[in-house]
Amino acid sequence: MLTNTEKNPGRQMTWNALTLRTRKWRNLTRFQKKWIMEKVHRQYRQFVEKNHRIPHRADRRILIENLCCQIYSRGIMIYKGEVVRVVDHRMRKWNRRGLEKKMEIARQVHYNGSETAE
Repeated sequence: MLTNTEKNPGRQMTWNALTLRTRKWRNLTRFQKKWIMEKVHRQYRQFVEKNHRIPHRADRRILIENLCCQIYSRGIMIYKGEVVRVVDHRMRKWNRRGLEKKMEIARQVHYNGSETAE
């Protein structure tokens, strides 16, 4: 607990008051979580459509920075580390799914192409 060395008790702050301003992911409401995940997914899709590739680590960090600015402007107070943890995991999951789909398509093309060659 921070102690007040000044004579004005109104300026006294405690660690508890500081931690009440920010939350962890599990303490957000479902509407806040839904809003954040919709924003993330929209940004992710726009990136993929614009650049025709999946976002790698540096790209994901830029997307997360933009998302954090939007979150804080909306008034949702959450630790940035929590946003990075949840959102980065979700983006990597979407990347894996996208790569698996591309590999499956390539496998089918290769399999179908080898049948027609014989």
